[in-house]
Amino acid sequence: MKKIYSHINDFLFGFITPGLFRFLLAFIVVIYHSVDFLTIGHYAVYVFFMLSGYWIFRMYNEKYSLYKNSYYVYICSRLARLMPLYWLILLVSLVIYTIPTISQRLAGLEGQGLNIAAFNFLVLGLANSPHQFIGTAWSLDIEIQFYIIAPLLLLLCRKGFGWPLFLASSVLSLLLVYNHYISENLMIYLPYFVIGGLIYYFNIQATRNLAIICLFLLLAILCIHYIIPVLRTDYLLNRKAYVLGFNYREGLSVVLAMLTVPFLTINVRQASTKGMVEAEQIWSSMSYVVYLLHWPLLLVYSVCVTGVGGKTKVIYLSIFYILCIGLSYLIAKYIDARFEKRRRKWIGKMEKKQELKVSSINS
Repeated sequence: MKKIYSHINDFLFGFITPGLFRFLLAFIVVIYHSVDFLTIGHYAVYVFFMLSGYWIFRMYNEKYSLYKNSYYVYICSRLARLMPLYWLILLVSLVIYTIPTISQRLAGLEGQGLNIAAFNFLVLGLANSPHQFIGTAWSLDIEIQFYIIAPLLLLLCRKGFGWPLFLASSVLSLLLVYNHYISENLMIYLPYFVIGGLIYYFNIQATRNLAIICLFLLLAILCIHYIIPVLRTDYLLNRKAYVLGFNYREGLSVVLAMLTVPFLTINVRQASTKGMVEAEQIWSSMSYVVYLLHWPLLLVYSVCVTGVGGKTKVIYLSIFYILCIGLSYLIAKYIDARFEKRRRKWIGKMEKKQELKVSSINS
């Protein structure tokens, strides 16, 4: 038994590095969009937002606050991290939209071309655009909205309003969801960013035992939903199932995301060994690439499997997954790495404050 526990411990807290964890979350989204039986894609998005909250609070407090024009450097840096790669994959998606069977998705949107083009290029407002050329890019809109207000949220934490902020944002989010407010906006997802921020600010870290117990509970809940026919067909696979006014699948995704928090508090602090730094950067970059790139590839896959079933569809699906991973690796290593090098070079030229002083995370 001790041997099994030791292997689990090594796997979760040694093998699964922060970069690999992000890639696994991104690939859950890929699978969610390509099969019918995995319905917890939003679980991965909620965890992504919590990770973003942690890293943005940490980077702003420990890195960007050291610069003279800290907010300017911070915003430009974060946009430089997201936008070049997004625009590249947007271009790929636009090329794929020249395929007649795919371009039919634009039917009925005549007269909205300018709005669609602006939203898809600028990203802000994309979550509520009439059409998204990269279907997963709505979350980038939410992410950038969070970037804009993150320094203010950090300031509120410094003033002692961290937990009230979490409670207030949670209540507002619940009210919006309960009233079926379907317009995607930051207020619905703010609690998840705040959770990540508070994990950093208050230096919250769960024990490994608690993290393992919560992950096993997560797996048990999922297994129960797949094993019990009523739970599987009427709730897990039914996107229209509601309980107490809340969408069941979304509620389940939230519960699973909360059960991931203890593991997350440990994973984000896992230091990379000297020989693993480059691999970590690749995994982290691949997570972003595959999150975006799989969408245009999925459009092509959907055309290829039209009218196809059985073994042939499985073969196409396997090719789709291989392309997602392979192309993501190549783009991360040979293209995104160059974008990142230029971004860091630009940051290096920015002037820092005379007195370098970073606020304590527990202040």
